[in-house]
Amino acid sequence: KNTQIPISIGSGDNMCSALGVGCVDPGEAVVLSLGTSGTIFGVSETPVPTNTPLAPFCDATGRYLPLACTMSCTGVLTQVLNEWTEYDSHETASREASKVEIGCHGITFLPYLGGERTPNWPNATGTILGITSSNMKHVTQNPALLYRACMEGITFVLANALQYFSTKDIKTLLVVGGGAKNKDWCQMIADVLDCRLVFPVESESAALGAAFQAGAAATHQDVAEYVRKQKVAMRD
Repeated sequence: KNTQIPISIGSGDNMCSALGVGCVDPGEAVVLSLGTSGTIFGVSETPVPTNTPLAPFCDATGRYLPLACTMSCTGVLTQVLNEWTEYDSHETASREASKVEIGCHGITFLPYLGGERTPNWPNATGTILGITSSNMKHVTQNPALLYRACMEGITFVLANALQYFSTKDIKTLLVVGGGAKNKDWCQMIADVLDCRLVFPVESESAALGAAFQAGAAATHQDVAEYVRKQKVAMRD
């Protein structure tokens, strides 16, 4: 019988996602994951300082992975879609929301339906601000407005989280997660964060990263070196 089964350490979803997009070197890339929650992370040689909103994770190669997590992301957008609109998909809602003027006629949506993690506001709640006698009709007559206001609110939550990273010249983000399929939202994120967004062709980046880690273990190679040898296809 075969007694040479390789055993490797495991990893987490964001750590594997970093491997799946080829993010294994400090300063090389910053990843934006648009899932139920939102995460922003990149590889670092140094640990996260204490008393900051960044989570002090390690990556899957022996380095560090400072990470900002926002509780308010696609999960909130899905709730708005299901509870406040009659649209059958995010694609339809986003298409209609793109017709709403930027700023949503003065309506601001604070998307903290389940509190917030970055910043650490566990008791925060969602709020709709800016309703006046002149714009109330837009709220009541056009469900796309609240959907767009939600996208805008989440986008600024992500922008706030990005500012906690010490690297101030972040100009490119590798975008993964279900929200990466929403072209209108991604354009909004690119505009607000003033970043170029790049998308891995393989959308299941965490699964691909786990496969890379398994491949490195099976062939007795350093994980980072193994990943550097892979060709991770990207698109704009």
